[in-house]
Amino acid sequence: MNNSLRNWLKQSLDQAVMAAKGFRGHTKGVAAIEMAFIFPFMVILYIGLVDVTNLISANRRVTLAASTVADLVTQMSTTITSADMNGFFNALAPIMEPYPASEVNAEVFAYRKNGTAVNLIWQKSNGRSCGASPSTAGLINLMTDNNDLVTARVCVEFTPLFSYVLGTNPFKPEHQLTLRPRESRTLDCTNC
Repeated sequence: MNNSLRNWLKQSLDQAVMAAKGFRGHTKGVAAIEMAFIFPFMVILYIGLVDVTNLISANRRVTLAASTVADLVTQMSTTITSADMNGFFNALAPIMEPYPASEVNAEVFAYRKNGTAVNLIWQKSNGRSCGASPSTAGLINLMTDNNDLVTARVCVEFTPLFSYVLGTNPFKPEHQLTLRPRESRTLDCTNC
């Protein structure tokens, strides 16, 4: 190898080493690079926490709404009307805020035991259903003959923010509560 090439390689290597040593002291732009790595994770974490908080809030609202409907229905005497039930369903709107009343599904089922069978004697909904009627399997142990049980069920569809990006299915928080009528052993509903 000739001397000029050797000198050129040595000089180039020295310059590269000096440039690398110079980067060690430079701190400009480090925060920007760190932010570029951390920012996407922080955004995903923030949106995820908002979704989890909203889902917990929806679940609590559904629980409170089911409890309220069951409590109002079981405070009636021997008969309840369809208009009373519609009033109870309308009372759910402020409880379920910010969910529109049109998205809240509420149902009430009344069961009566005759011998060894539990029969559905009436049911009323606000026009929308949360699914199939609740199972009567566990109710027979809670009842005596000619004694009613009232089950209120409320659900709402919750769509998380991530579903708009990821295309996931919405969640459906649901709660049901079963109570006995307080004023009498039975509770009938007219026009239900």
